[in-house]
Amino acid sequence: MEGSVKVNRIANNSSVLLKPGQQSTIKEDTKQIQLAHINTEHAVAWKNGYFNFDNETLPSILSKIERWYDVEFTYEKTPSAKTYIGAVSRSRNLSAVLRALEAAADVKFKRTGRKIAVIS
Repeated sequence: MEGSVKVNRIANNSSVLLKPGQQSTIKEDTKQIQLAHINTEHAVAWKNGYFNFDNETLPSILSKIERWYDVEFTYEKTPSAKTYIGAVSRSRNLSAVLRALEAAADVKFKRTGRKIAVIS
């Protein structure tokens, strides 16, 4: 969020200066350091206690929820490719998060223990 960080790749003796709003990755084909601009709010949402969804599909959102709440989602039919934007506090209980998703994504959930069926 502030300052700069120098990123070194020892294998080919290269380096870049990483500034706020950037992230670095190693490009697979050339093995070079690659810089990309990122949404910093999205990148640090986990630290601030939020799920932050930015043009994500329902399966992508539910994958994050699965890991956080230790549940498993199954789909009655293939979910749509529609994307969603939003944020929700990780401190909310699972039922509240599912109710919010039901309203936003026009789906229903049926929970049986740790397994949750997604009903379109």
